[in-house]
Amino acid sequence: MMSSVTDKGQETLSLLMGKSPTNGSGEQVHSDGESMEEEVEFNWEEYLEEMGANAAPHTSFKHVEISLQSSFQPGMKLEVANKSSPDTYWVATIITTCGQLLLLRFSGYGDDRKADFWCDIMTADLHPVGWCTQNNKVLMPPEDNVYLRKAIKEKYSDWTEFLIQELTGSRTAPTNLLEGPLRGKNTVDLITEGSLMELQDLHDPFLYWPAWVVQNVGGRLCLRHVGIDSDAHDTWLFYLDLRLRPMGWVQENSFQMDPPAELRSLKSAPEWQEALDRARAEAEKKPLPLEIFKDHADLRKHSFRTGMKLEMVSPQEPFHIRPVSVTQVYSEHYFQVTVDDLTPEAVPYSVVCHAESPGILPTQWCLKNGVSLEHPKGYQSQDFDWADYLKQSATEAAPDACFPNTSINRGFSEGVWLEVVNPLKPSEICVASVQQVRGRLMWLTLQGLAKQLPEFVVDVESMDIFPVGWCEANGYQLTPPHRPVCAYLAPATARFYIFM
Repeated sequence: MMSSVTDKGQETLSLLMGKSPTNGSGEQVHSDGESMEEEVEFNWEEYLEEMGANAAPHTSFKHVEISLQSSFQPGMKLEVANKSSPDTYWVATIITTCGQLLLLRFSGYGDDRKADFWCDIMTADLHPVGWCTQNNKVLMPPEDNVYLRKAIKEKYSDWTEFLIQELTGSRTAPTNLLEGPLRGKNTVDLITEGSLMELQDLHDPFLYWPAWVVQNVGGRLCLRHVGIDSDAHDTWLFYLDLRLRPMGWVQENSFQMDPPAELRSLKSAPEWQEALDRARAEAEKKPLPLEIFKDHADLRKHSFRTGMKLEMVSPQEPFHIRPVSVTQVYSEHYFQVTVDDLTPEAVPYSVVCHAESPGILPTQWCLKNGVSLEHPKGYQSQDFDWADYLKQSATEAAPDACFPNTSINRGFSEGVWLEVVNPLKPSEICVASVQQVRGRLMWLTLQGLAKQLPEFVVDVESMDIFPVGWCEANGYQLTPPHRPVCAYLAPATARFYIFM
């Protein structure tokens, strides 16, 4: 208790002497007008208690839940050393996982769980199926397990016949997760700095270019296009984002490999080609484990047609919802929408979408949910009416069947707190609160910014939102709320501790 009073007293003394206080590391905290930011370590638990508020449930963040899963999946099979005879092995099936622990069941027990056992990936003698054959090791049930041996013998003439039956069509645990530096790692930890992926272009769904991982923060990746040296064009994406593919995917699927149009002038064609060749050679030497992409969602087919109109969270300003039009259909999976702008000087702003794109909504969604819809720029009438607008433009509304489930809210509710990517500065994650939830959209207020942003709109399945404590758990800087502190005279007790 004394030390905390002393620290506060030292800060007070600094204020009385006209100095900027320090943050405990000797760094000065500069004042801002008549108030200053209290540079103490931010504590979520204390803050929520102070605000009388709750954190959003961890289960609301599907992408984070997936990222915490083990790379080992229930149903995978592996070869396990027999404790009674360490030179022999037997096949076991993964029942469940808990961190680096696996719950296993020896083959032959069927659905009987009475002999399930736990083992630690990091210390147990575990191998992928086929390892014993390659290394001249004996595969047989544990000698001291009379029950298991009898159960198998009753149905099969020998162990080999049983194993053929047991292993046909099964999945083995990946070798790289049982041996070497990646042993026991979660899927997200398999992505290391320098890893290479193919990144889809923002404006052309058939165009890709390799990017390497500059930083991996709990699965949130800072990516830099191959051939670019500065961080000016870095992209932040969660590893589950559909824009990311393993190296070689583009070639296998006959897509186009070119740098983004906005970057092409930075290098000559031979320089780009050289960068691409180097990246491919590097990826061959150190391929990224394909387990990383096992949880990528499959795109469902869309049913949008050119000319259809809909509502969408503005891709330029995610503080508004605007009318947009389908201006191009690329394929059964991708289409383009363009923000409606009726002004003569309009410069079209378009984005690529798919059936599950966050923020796309049917017409009348805002009206039905009591939310403001921004009028198209240049729209003459004071009141916007979809029926009139469709009639004037001789267009049709996209039917409701085109859209993802618009009512899912994943357990978010008004007043809960979370950590959110600043939409105007993707490298920054801030403390935020939910102001309202309408269907699958939330309105959030960011805290701690030098210049306050309006409430912005985010889909409940966005991969730019995180549970309370995520930044701390992943060693990433969280922008805390502003906590102004007024200068004051130290109480007598505090002064006593200062001058002792």
